Amino acid sequence: MSLTDLVRGWLDTLFFAMVEVIRFLKGDAKESGRPLPDSTHLSTHPMKGRARTGSLLLLLLLALAAALGVQALSAYFEYLALADTVRLVVQDVTLAPQRVTEGQERIMAKVRELGLPIREDQVILTAETGKVSARVRWQRPIGLLGFTIPLAFEVKEARSLR
Repeated sequence: MSLTDLVRGWLDTLFFAMVEVIRFLKGDAKESGRPLPDSTHLSTHPMKGRARTGSLLLLLLLALAAALGVQALSAYFEYLALADTVRLVVQDVTLAPQRVTEGQERIMAKVRELGLPIREDQVILTAETGKVSARVRWQRPIGLLGFTIPLAFEVKEARSLR
């Protein structure tokens, strides 16, 4: 099951939940003493074909939040995948210079696989006396309709060789 299918299912559930909330709120008219319209059939409902402005704005805001949420979740899953690779590389690297180069190549291969906008100079892997460390930094913009929010990510991993 893909992430798109999961989001579509979530949005369907959210939509039906909103419909139930609106039905519940309309049910508050019973306590106010106002007579309830006979809405047993949709063609006789007094709001047939009309929507309140507040409901439309709520749906719009929920759709925008869902779209931004999907983009943010996608970026976070990419972060987790890269962080896992960096952790494994740091565990495998020894003080040998060729192992450090191989580790950087493994990290860059994962970066290319994920399609992240990371240059080679943003991947820093060092093996000093008794310590191996790695740091990767990048930004990923998310947004809609010309508005973007830059999400900054940083993966740091270190271990002692002793």
